[in-house]
Amino acid sequence: MICSYCGADNNENRKICKGCGRPLYEEYDTYEEYGELPPQKKNFLLWGCIGAGTVAVLAIFAAGLLLFHSTTVSKKYTAKLSQAEKYVAQLDYDAAITLYNEAIKLEPDNADAYVKLVNVYISMNNLTKAQEIAMQGFDKTKNAALQDLVNRLFGTGEGSAETEIAVDTVFLTQMISKKYSELIQTYGAGMVSQENGYTKLNFADLKGALYYNSTSIDANTGRPVENAIPEYIILNDMKLLVKNFNGYLSEQTLSELFKNTIQIGMVDSVHCATMEYLNSRISIQCDSQGNVTTAAAYIKIVPLGETYDSDLNSLKGDAAGTITDAVKKTGLAGVHILARTGFNVKNGAVVAETDTDAKGNYTLNLSEGKYTLCVSKTGYEDQYFNITVNKGMTMSGQNYAMTGNSDAGSGNDIKLTLEWGNSPQDLDLHIQGQTETGTFISIFGYGGYSMSKSENGQVVAQLDKNENFGNGTETIAIKGTAVTGRYAVHIHDQTNRTSYTATDLSNSGAVLKVYLAGESTPHIYNVPVNVAATCWYPCNIINGKLTVPSASEQMVHSTIG
Repeated sequence: MICSYCGADNNENRKICKGCGRPLYEEYDTYEEYGELPPQKKNFLLWGCIGAGTVAVLAIFAAGLLLFHSTTVSKKYTAKLSQAEKYVAQLDYDAAITLYNEAIKLEPDNADAYVKLVNVYISMNNLTKAQEIAMQGFDKTKNAALQDLVNRLFGTGEGSAETEIAVDTVFLTQMISKKYSELIQTYGAGMVSQENGYTKLNFADLKGALYYNSTSIDANTGRPVENAIPEYIILNDMKLLVKNFNGYLSEQTLSELFKNTIQIGMVDSVHCATMEYLNSRISIQCDSQGNVTTAAAYIKIVPLGETYDSDLNSLKGDAAGTITDAVKKTGLAGVHILARTGFNVKNGAVVAETDTDAKGNYTLNLSEGKYTLCVSKTGYEDQYFNITVNKGMTMSGQNYAMTGNSDAGSGNDIKLTLEWGNSPQDLDLHIQGQTETGTFISIFGYGGYSMSKSENGQVVAQLDKNENFGNGTETIAIKGTAVTGRYAVHIHDQTNRTSYTATDLSNSGAVLKVYLAGESTPHIYNVPVNVAATCWYPCNIINGKLTVPSASEQMVHSTIG
């Protein structure tokens, strides 16, 4: 290396010139000055490049490991939930609890395992542990379903009146009972317009509007008269109606809040859950299961006071549905329909009748109330199902699937058929017991499990389908060597499986038909009416014969499907 200061020739490895003692390389010499990098800088860059490349490769490798690990964990989590549900179906709660806890350790931010574990503890009547898991899960996930469980288990959310989810009865009473003159004192004059033949009143501080019929309007001012009560109210904010609404209410909680049975159907072309409360009918936009999932839900409130009831037409409503063949799943034309007042009423005065059209559709205009429909058609047995009518509304989807005379059990088989109306949406037909040779059988459709069972390579019990959208027909066939077994027959309300107060199963119009081996006429069981229960035990099948549990044993609570 030639020193740039004194011209001395130095060894390449020297850093200090042997002639003048000056540094041969300045710390910040550049490539442009030397035409090449100094040796130590070459080494530094070389190792830097190698290091950067290694880091990049390691980063990609690490990312791949993380992705692989995440996928593996997710698969393990799903497998544990699946196996746990099978244990729940077999009433092996301890094994299910172990698996749910293992799943929570795998994915502590996933709400599913918490929810399922809470329901297991509710089934065991261990509410203290259910509360603990629900709170633990909600604190970790902030999941709406877990918040809903917390609310129901504790009664008041966090246990404080300040956080209690409850109907704002003061606001509701004000809306349905205050006269126009009283409302404007609270909200001001408001803005008046016309909509669908009604006078619409909007207030600036209210997310919604009040609607008045023509007889309540002053012809000179175009405004409601002083003592006018609204025909109905439309709101667009759940927080006005339900204090501390958190964005989600299950159908069970909704029913408990309004202390009444929920009817699910179309109102003003909106899918709604409808109930009566404080002398009003309230319809709230919901999903197909009756759950309210948004604060901006469509809400219709109809006062049921003297002004509303004075119109005879407003006392009536429409029931509509379709009658189908239970096997072919097609609409039945020309079915004659008789309506009698009350649930499960098969004799007495007929209050209305009609026939289905070419597609099996029918409509009945009836006074508000509960009715039993008798459906008749050549080639089919006379059959019965329950419907509900709300005044001023069309209650659609009140369907029924008819069983033909040729649909009975064949040969030596036993056939069970469960039929029900549009609510609750998910009933499960379930048999459980063992064959004469000791094979355990548990046939049901919840979660898609246990829909068939084989013995010695032959299917001996099978569920034809799992219906979970209402108006169901579910059929189980018991065949061959299983016919002489011992079985308990259950019907479970899966829609309300965690509720202790729901009467939906009891008021579903559920009918169980049992065709014993070689018999063409069914044994018919109707669900007891107006009982809070989520499980119905109509009968047992013992060695091909039927026995009936006592009345106190027939309607119970159970979260197991």
